[in-house]
Amino acid sequence: MLLRVIISQNDIRRLRIENIPTSIEGLNLELRTNLGLTGGFILQFEDPDFDNQLCNLTDIKDLPVERATLKVLFTTDVDVSDSTLDTCSLPLVSSGDSVEWPNPFPSTVRT
Repeated sequence: MLLRVIISQNDIRRLRIENIPTSIEGLNLELRTNLGLTGGFILQFEDPDFDNQLCNLTDIKDLPVERATLKVLFTTDVDVSDSTLDTCSLPLVSSGDSVEWPNPFPSTVRT
């Protein structure tokens, strides 16, 4: 199988795999081994059934047999649920840590 692997906009590689993996995990291992990929990632492929638009690869049988284009999307290894996304970057502040505004408040506007 001949693969065109899009790692980033400036890093697109060609890879020939003699033994086609039987699972996505096996394909991920091949990509890690042959292309030096590290960290978490998901794969998308150009689906010929949809005018070669990118689709997430969820079943190895969806890949075209002879050659395919894959796009690697790197993910974070941290599992963040949707419910924490709106507050995940805010520091925790207890009521004893609050700071009052100075009185009088200094003005930066000069007249």
